[in-house]
Amino acid sequence: ALAAAAWIAPIVAAIFAATLAVFVAYRLGGYAGLVAGLGISLPMPLIFVSQLARLDHQVIEGPLMVAIVAATASLVAERDEGFRARSAVMLALAICVALFVQTALLAGAGIAFAILLALAANRSRLLEGAFAYSLAAVVVYAYRRTLPDDYPTSAWFLGTPHVLILAGASAALLFAATPLLVRRSALVRALIASVPAGILLVTLPAVWSALGEGGGFFRGDPWLSTIDEFRPFFDNPVTAWLDALVLAPIAASVVLAIRAWRDDSRGRLALAGCAIAYGVLAVTSRRFVYVAAPLAAVAGAIAFGDLLQLGRRRAAAFVGVLVVLAPALATVVYLPGVRRSAGVQTEA
Repeated sequence: ALAAAAWIAPIVAAIFAATLAVFVAYRLGGYAGLVAGLGISLPMPLIFVSQLARLDHQVIEGPLMVAIVAATASLVAERDEGFRARSAVMLALAICVALFVQTALLAGAGIAFAILLALAANRSRLLEGAFAYSLAAVVVYAYRRTLPDDYPTSAWFLGTPHVLILAGASAALLFAATPLLVRRSALVRALIASVPAGILLVTLPAVWSALGEGGGFFRGDPWLSTIDEFRPFFDNPVTAWLDALVLAPIAASVVLAIRAWRDDSRGRLALAGCAIAYGVLAVTSRRFVYVAAPLAAVAGAIAFGDLLQLGRRRAAAFVGVLVVLAPALATVVYLPGVRRSAGVQTEA
């Protein structure tokens, strides 16, 4: 069994890279697909978590967040007025699976919530988002009901705080869909809808305590500060240039965001926004790079494909360098220092 388990991480990583490469190639051509596949296969953080004989949930976090972003982008990209329950269920399913694997992916669900609130084209999209988050809250609540009464109320244990936060997101989206807000600008709508729900949530002890614990991901937790992967990027001047190479694909996400904004492509803007947001989180804590790297690779590959189709080969080549060559160079430097002990490695 252990011999078979040793292959889980590399097989999952290979399937993920191949699937995204084929999808992007189908939509934007073979060169864009190649950029997507290499952009996910070559960064050192992703190679590290997909080593043979390494069992770690980090290898699946990227695919799970890509699923959340894909569901979100699909939802905001539609402009018709009809309510599509299927889209909402797909988003709810992606959020639930992600939270059951890693509760810290609640941050990703929060980013997706902000994207929905800002980019939803009409009332139907907001209602779909509200339904998705309420459905996710119901699923997590049902799970919590199966557990003992003394089950920890903590950011690290899926339960009451997560239910309340998901329900709060659903309430905010529902409020944004009311006639009072739905026709206002995205910024005004987002502020008016989210601020009351946010204030109410932080007054609840379970949520406030969980947010305090979750904040340790960024800084201040004495135990987490001793773990290498929770260090911020650019904390060592000697290796700062390598950190810049690892995070270079985030710049390609900015390129996609600019193009998407100009073209009013809400789906692409959602993807770029999520990639940039996770890139900012990764700067504060290396722990987030396992999600930021694949998101940025996909966003960069789409930007590459768009530019190539427009005949802007130099710009496309520059994006390709950011997505593929920059992190590959960092990998060439880092790889000789990677060590793996014998046997199957597991991490919490």
